[in-house]
Amino acid sequence: MEESKDKTVSTSKKEGLLLYSHIVLSQDATIIQLSNEFVTLSGHDSSVLKNKSVEHFFTAYSFHQIQRLLHTLTDHHPFDSLEVVLESKNKESIRLEATFTLFYKEGEKQYFTILKNIDPERKVMDALTTQKDHFKCLAENTSYIQVLFDDGMNCQFISPSVIETLGYPVEFWKVSNFYNLVHPEDVNQLWDCINNNELQDLNSIYFRLKHLSGKYISVDCHIRKIMDEFGTPEYFVFNLHDAFNQKQYEQELIKAKKEALAAVEVKNNFLTSISHELRTPLNAIIGFSNILTAHNTDPQYKSYAEQIHTNGAQLLEMIDRILDYTNVEKLVNQPNFSSVNLPNFFMTLRNHTRAHRELSNKTDIEVTGNWEIKDQYDSMVTDELLLKKIMLNLIDNALKFTKSGFINYGCRPYGIHQYLFYVEDSGIGISTKDQTLVFERFRQLDQSTSREFGGVGIGLSLSKKLVEILGGELWMISEENKGTAIYFNLPIEVVQETTYE
Repeated sequence: MEESKDKTVSTSKKEGLLLYSHIVLSQDATIIQLSNEFVTLSGHDSSVLKNKSVEHFFTAYSFHQIQRLLHTLTDHHPFDSLEVVLESKNKESIRLEATFTLFYKEGEKQYFTILKNIDPERKVMDALTTQKDHFKCLAENTSYIQVLFDDGMNCQFISPSVIETLGYPVEFWKVSNFYNLVHPEDVNQLWDCINNNELQDLNSIYFRLKHLSGKYISVDCHIRKIMDEFGTPEYFVFNLHDAFNQKQYEQELIKAKKEALAAVEVKNNFLTSISHELRTPLNAIIGFSNILTAHNTDPQYKSYAEQIHTNGAQLLEMIDRILDYTNVEKLVNQPNFSSVNLPNFFMTLRNHTRAHRELSNKTDIEVTGNWEIKDQYDSMVTDELLLKKIMLNLIDNALKFTKSGFINYGCRPYGIHQYLFYVEDSGIGISTKDQTLVFERFRQLDQSTSREFGGVGIGLSLSKKLVEILGGELWMISEENKGTAIYFNLPIEVVQETTYE
């Protein structure tokens, strides 16, 4: 560590010494004496420099300037300065400030010349000037008002954008008290923010400022405190902009949100009401179709009654799904978690699946249930009713889009303390580019009025929503004309509370 420190100090001294050097010139600008620093600066050996004219080491223009200046120095005007350019051995041009002082030695005129390397200073000054120009450009071309106050709230700088926003010229702010322009009701709020030493950076506050026209406008202000070495605010940086448009936009958003929520509420109320109104006549139609089927011996009329029963049941199921989705959106259908025995659940599900297959007239499709249940986890904590809705929705969807082949459903262990539920079919499948569309509400791939498959397009969307309510995730694997597999996972024991929006 000590060796490194000494090396750093030595380097600093060397750089400091190279900042200044000196030479002694004769009347014809020949170098008579020179310092070690000048030798280092020029890169030449002292033997090369000594007793040589400066024209060999300075630019031609600098040499002529030196000659001219030396002839102007007299006993009444013994010293003067000018800027010269030294050409080092490695062809580097070094700008120097040269100060020449006339003196006599053994009756001959000689000139003691101090050379100051001004390149480092010039680079720093050029960088500062460039930086200043950049900051000035930013301050003068931003729509925000940039203000710098001292600790007495006296304006030290304000950007020209203040003219467009508040109407006052820049000069006005430097002689005016800022608080006089703040709305009387907002002064205390601003005062408390500025004088709260615990807050150095305030994200944003709103207050009103008086426009040149006399009216008050709302401004959004970000305040930054610049502290001195004692932790006391020395300057305040204000970034102000007109908040009228922003406030107006926020109010419009709030109004639009309220209108949207009201429209959703009206829609949901309408769906609930119309669904309940439709269920009554549909139940009567289905009931009478069952009576006609049971008591009618004519095959043709019996077939008509079965068609009435099938289509009525499908329509009733569609209405039930709409009601289910409405309940999900209105948060009426809150999950009711309890212990569910999985073997019993799937045995019951198998009976419902058979009924749904017969209802869909898809008795030639092989529907198989397979559930791998761990002995220690033969029960899981979930909402049995919602789980049943999910599985039946997915199975019905598979029946709808499968003309022949198979449908497999069930569950198996998945990960840590989870079960993976699935429904797989050999149906029409879905192309990769369309797989995200089928999870949208009321969306089917074929939107035409003459489409082959019926439904309102909420089966998968509803199932995905219900799975999320139960704390799981639903996804799809499908290939066009090769079938579809829908999977979702659910926790066995731990069910986290879910927030619905």
